[in-house]
Formats: sequence, C-alpha cells, structure tokens
Amino acid sequence: GQIAHRLMYADMLILDELGYLPFSQAGGALLFHLLSKLYEHTSVVITPMGARARRHPELRTACVAGAWFSTVSTALMLLLIAALLSSTVLRALAPAMGSALLMALLLGLAALRHHPLPAGEDRARGRAFSLRQAMGLALLFSGMAAAVAWLQGLLGVLATLAAAALAGFADTHSAGAAVMGLAARGEIGAATLQLGVLLAFSTNSVSKVIAAYVAGGARYGTPVSAGLLLVTLAAWTPWAWVRWVG
Repeated sequence: GQIAHRLMYADMLILDELGYLPFSQAGGALLFHLLSKLYEHTSVVITPMGARARRHPELRTACVAGAWFSTVSTALMLLLIAALLSSTVLRALAPAMGSALLMALLLGLAALRHHPLPAGEDRARGRAFSLRQAMGLALLFSGMAAAVAWLQGLLGVLATLAAAALAGFADTHSAGAAVMGLAARGEIGAATLQLGVLLAFSTNSVSKVIAAYVAGGARYGTPVSAGLLLVTLAAWTPWAWVRWVG
C-alpha cells in the first residue's frame, strides 16, 4: 500500500535484476499492473505529438522521434508479458520483438540527432501508476483472453489469428497476451503464437498510422508512418527468415 502510493509520484522507475528471483502469481500481476500504466501513458504519444507538430512546425522532427520512441514500449511490454507467462513463449517472440525494438530505437535516435529537443522545453509531469486504470486494462486483457480462447476451441487456429488481428486495431497487448496465454497452456504451437502476435502488432500499427495523419496532417503522418512500417517489417523479418530461408 505505502510502496504503491510512493510509486504513484515517482519521476523515474528503475527495474533491475528481475530474473534472479521467481515471481509469485500475485507479484507478477502487481508488476504487470504497474507497467501497464507506464505503457498506457506512452500509448497516447502519437496523437498529442501530432497536435504539437501542427502548432509548432519547427518541432515536427522531434515530435516524429517521440512517436517512433513510443513504439519501443509496445515491444518491451509484449516481451514482459511473455517473460511473465513462460520462458518458451519469451524465446518464441524475442527475435521479432527484439528486432522491432531495435529498429524503433534507431529511428528515434536518428531523428533526435537530426533535430534535438530544445533545452527549455517544459516537461509534463504525472503519476507513474493508477490502480483504477491498471485494473481496467487487466480486465480488458482477461476479456480478450477469454474471447480468443473461446474462438480457438470453437473454430480453431484461423479464428484465433483473426481475433488477434482484429483486436490489435484497438490494443496490441490484450490481443498478444491472449495468444500468449494459449501458447503457455499448450493449446497452440510456436508458429501460431508468433503469427498471432505479429498480426496484432501490425494491425495496431495501422491504427497508429491513422492517428498520426488525423492528429498531425501529412507532414507529420507520412514520416511517422514510414517509421512504423520499418518497425513492423523488422518485427516480421525473423519470422520470414525462418519460414523462407532457414
């Protein structure tokens, strides 16, 4: 209780050496709730960055960099969910999400090097954790997991993939977590797991592209979309390499 309250007002959270001790189910859930709030904060970066780019064209490149950096949290969150569920799930998804994470980092750093943020920019402050929002996201994850599991039992793999792709338009992580849950229970194989998560990741990128154009216009939306396409292609590259080359 007191620790959670202090974390609500933290300016920075550093998580180190998580792999040295096993997580209980309750501990893993609490950590997931905390990090889901951190993701929830970054998931809305693209739209306000686009609005800012409209108001301040001189900051457009920096806003594009911020939008690209927000994709880093998507890959990290998927990897965290995989790690909490199963080491087998993590190994299956690490190449794709690792590639996406690296591409997003490189794009963001390149953009910031080209146009660094002004030193006098005001920094937004807020809470690092909101129990109500985290619980709401947890309920979304649970509902999506139940829906995907039901479709898997009723209609098979194709229905699972279709559900993951459609759910990805709204949220990558609930769709991805649902597919990972099936894999952790042995109900689907590694190939279906990878394809389901990649489909959810891809359709969510489509939603981000639309948000970028709506919020910031073509001059913001076009470079953001190009970067998101590169990140998505990077995520698919390990899967395609194994299927077609390896």
